[in-house]
Amino acid sequence: MQELDKRKKENSLTIRDAPQKLEMIAESININELYDSKVSSKDETSLIFKWFGKIFYSEKPENFSWSNFKKEYFKKNDGRPFILKIKSFDFNLMKLEDIEYTREVLNKEDDIMTKIEKKSENNSVNNLFEFLDLVEKVSTAKRAMEADEQMSIEIRR
Repeated sequence: MQELDKRKKENSLTIRDAPQKLEMIAESININELYDSKVSSKDETSLIFKWFGKIFYSEKPENFSWSNFKKEYFKKNDGRPFILKIKSFDFNLMKLEDIEYTREVLNKEDDIMTKIEKKSENNSVNNLFEFLDLVEKVSTAKRAMEADEQMSIEIRR
């Protein structure tokens, strides 16, 4: 039972701190830097942006076009709607398949960053990965808390 209480506390803290972390991440992103990122729709450098297309804009990853994406979401309105989506991200909308997709992208972070950094210095892409890491942690914490609550109900019966 102590392990369960410890896990509940850790998950609760992860969720509680998320809005402040979202704000910090969003404020640290330079839209112009993202726009200038050396990304190819044909290789895995685009995977991080495909994630945003899928999760934020319901776009199919297989239809991804880097040139369209950056014009639509970074150039229009100076990227402010994109940043606002990060600041106000609703973790409750993450389905299990979205969490798995997030993990898939995070597992390729080193390879993606290596390829992007060979082409250009880009701290804002690092910030996007920081955002994905937070999404994965908070979404997982929320699911764990739901499972723990369900287990507690079952134990009380």
